[in-house]
Amino acid sequence: MDDLKLTKEHYKIAEQNGISKELAYNRFNAGWDAMDAVTKPIRYVNKELQEKARANGIELPISVIAGRKMLGWPEEKIVTTELNAKKKINHYIDIAAKNGIGKATFYARRQRGWTLEKASTEPVQKVYSRYKAI
Repeated sequence: MDDLKLTKEHYKIAEQNGISKELAYNRFNAGWDAMDAVTKPIRYVNKELQEKARANGIELPISVIAGRKMLGWPEEKIVTTELNAKKKINHYIDIAAKNGIGKATFYARRQRGWTLEKASTEPVQKVYSRYKAI
């Protein structure tokens, strides 16, 4: 195989090894040897998580599981959150924007345990200065 670029055969090998096209491409462009990029296992991914996700009816590439683990997601959330969850979040961010709620406020509320609905619709409390304007 030609080591100047990744070929269809490289990507097929990557897929057989549970490595996404994106990860193989990123590894190769980061200076990895082509065969290493498509064969070296991902360090911090538990293939059991991929099987658990599959058992939940969710097909997750190993690269997604690795990313979620790096973000500190608990295993239960990794295997139960579908890939299109970001679209759902973006929908609520749009609702929040229409209600005058910024992204940072929305995410801070979510981190405090607020529901998507409440975080995107509850009016923002105004902070008033205790000093009068002169």
